Amino acid sequence: MKTFYTLIAMVFGFVVTAQNNGEDGILLKVNNREVNASDFVNVYTKNANIIADEDKMSVDEYFELFKTYQLKLEAAFELDLDKDPAFLKEYQKYYKQLADNYIANGEVTETMVKETYQRFENEVKASHILISTKPNATSEQIEAAQKKAKELKTELENGADFGELAKKHSDDPSAKVNGGNIGWFRAFKMVYPFEDAVYNLNVNEISEPVKTQFGFHIIKKTGERKSIGKIKIAHIMVRAQQKDTTQTPQSRIKDIYEKVLAGENFQDLAKQFSQDDNTAENGGVMPAFELGDINSPIFEEEAFSLTEDGQVSAPFKTRFGWHIIKRLGTEDLESYEEKKNFLTKKIKTSERSKMLNNRIQEKIENQYNVSRNQDAVADLVDVINDDIFKSQWEIEDETSIPDEVFLQIDSTSFTLKDLANYIEKQQRAAKSKASKKAIVEELADKFVYGNLVEHHKKYLPELDPEFAASINEYKNGLLLYEVMEREIWNPAKEDSIALKEFYNQNASKYKTEEAIEVEIASFSKKRAAKKFLKLVKSESDFSTKANASTDAIFQEKEVKKTTSPAISEDLELLNGISKIYKHNGRFLIYNIHEIKPVRQLEYSEVKGRVISDYQNQLEKEWVENLKAKFNLVVNEDELAKVKKEFE
Repeated sequence: MKTFYTLIAMVFGFVVTAQNNGEDGILLKVNNREVNASDFVNVYTKNANIIADEDKMSVDEYFELFKTYQLKLEAAFELDLDKDPAFLKEYQKYYKQLADNYIANGEVTETMVKETYQRFENEVKASHILISTKPNATSEQIEAAQKKAKELKTELENGADFGELAKKHSDDPSAKVNGGNIGWFRAFKMVYPFEDAVYNLNVNEISEPVKTQFGFHIIKKTGERKSIGKIKIAHIMVRAQQKDTTQTPQSRIKDIYEKVLAGENFQDLAKQFSQDDNTAENGGVMPAFELGDINSPIFEEEAFSLTEDGQVSAPFKTRFGWHIIKRLGTEDLESYEEKKNFLTKKIKTSERSKMLNNRIQEKIENQYNVSRNQDAVADLVDVINDDIFKSQWEIEDETSIPDEVFLQIDSTSFTLKDLANYIEKQQRAAKSKASKKAIVEELADKFVYGNLVEHHKKYLPELDPEFAASINEYKNGLLLYEVMEREIWNPAKEDSIALKEFYNQNASKYKTEEAIEVEIASFSKKRAAKKFLKLVKSESDFSTKANASTDAIFQEKEVKKTTSPAISEDLELLNGISKIYKHNGRFLIYNIHEIKPVRQLEYSEVKGRVISDYQNQLEKEWVENLKAKFNLVVNEDELAKVKKEFE
């Protein structure tokens, strides 16, 4: 399925989000179709909030894009794409997706998101003792585990040492080493019941047994602190695997570290030596990040252990290679509004989702006439045999299922047979295996929730004007995608003759960048560089002499673009050993093995780029034709009001 945001980015250039700001004047007409001022105000406001200041457009610039958007939309209507069966099928998929998201983002979600944000503001530290239970544990086994947990709680109340009890009784293997200490964490780092218990304890308070999917936990809260927010760092990385066999990654990072300690500029060293291609050009500077953002716990631990701006870590190793980190500063945690969307998405995929579903269900039930025959569930349990424990139960005789209504939503009825068919298909999804009753009740709850949501989705446009506006924007976005695909993208891709002709006419755009295959010796002192240059008798002993020099840091032979941050702009491109160049705060000598001049790229090498460029040209021509074809009239008075609103 095409995503809406990809769709809009391709056909309009910005995200459409429907809101109601009270603007209802007619801003423009395309043929006989009227477009309200609020439609434009909403897209301009939304994009002004998400685009960096330097990239923001004026109202006039946005309005030109908006007019183009409306012309393309009119072309879609003229082709009756909104009535096409394939389009309608795709649109229904989008409707379901948007409705699901809309239902999941109501007031109930807002309350939980706010709670979660508060837990992002504060980190907690805890220790625990786990008495585990198996996923298929019987009720007797669960009761036994809970009893043991309560007994341990009593021992703690009587003065027993938490760490010692954890080492002796906890089923968490790490407890044998750490005494149950799980360190600092915040929201989403632990399963929700565990997290919730810790945040609701006072420091040094011990919880009652807390049930999670792993068993019963006795938890002691050992600390709480304000979150640091985001940290900004620069780093130098040496890859774990090196082509150069004369120096190990560890010894190379050590050499660079010594230069840092000697006072050389960290970011100049990063530009020259860091093998992280994403950050070297910027002096190793990484975007600011929070705890949990980086896919390397070791890297994060080292970064957040730096307590002062300007502080530099010792070399350390991750699975990516060897690193040195310099702390540049910190940023406060994003505001609630900035963090809201991220937290909402996270909640949907966490333990919180089950609680959300329960609360959402309660809210939906209040809007319709809903009744549930709970007694009928017991009648169904009597019909189901033990095959359900193996997720293999089948309905052998439908007549054995009582002819009863299980669920009523307004005028729509769902029978016990409907529930039985659902259980037959969904029994593998049941998490509980404690008893037939537990399995059936769990699946019955899911059946009720699912049908309530489906019923609610049908009436959402009538119940919520904001949803109605949003789904209309989605529909228009999908229409834009379809008309662009039909009129521009597919024709361009399929016209091989036109593509090759376009390539020939624009061949100068499709060339390689100038590059050199080069070794580099780098020195902190010019005197050492001069001494090295005198010692080097031939190109072949360049690397040997560079590695032998105590002041040199050697970079092995590698193809680099002449625009690389490691290459001096003044470098004379001649094969062999260069003179000394001052660059990135150091003295460099280059050993150029091969100069790779600019080369014309063959059509087969750049076909993708050619298609994209050709599509852009076709689109420009198409839009000009639409301007001549359709009658687009702007209400200048209404446009003036809009401009005044954003002055």
